[in-house]
Amino acid sequence: MPEEDDPQAGKKRSSRWVTRAEAGAVLILTLVFLVWTTVVVVRQRRTGEGIEVVHGRADEFVYLVDVNAAGAADLRLLPGIGEVRAERIIAWRNEQGPFQDVEELKEAAGLSERDMKRLRGLVTLGQKR
Repeated sequence: MPEEDDPQAGKKRSSRWVTRAEAGAVLILTLVFLVWTTVVVVRQRRTGEGIEVVHGRADEFVYLVDVNAAGAADLRLLPGIGEVRAERIIAWRNEQGPFQDVEELKEAAGLSERDMKRLRGLVTLGQKR
């Protein structure tokens, strides 16, 4: 790179706008951002089909899980729903068809009234089919 005399400092300075270290840092940050974005998109495509995000206050998000479209991973996001209950819900849905009422989850997954109180504001039946 050509160097120019800096009359004020009596030193030579590079005519580059950005140093190699700065360019390297920008490159690394760009790569990290691209990898992170790819991971988010892949996860959303893989598991996000049955989740709807409802925005509340700026610091609060509520995720509504569509019990008629959600996979086991999405169902396990719900309180009180583990692997076994998620599989029961999916099996019931495959045998009986789409849920028509959230209360059907009691029968499908063996949920108690206490479990249902925690779930009511977090599940949706999606679009009416």
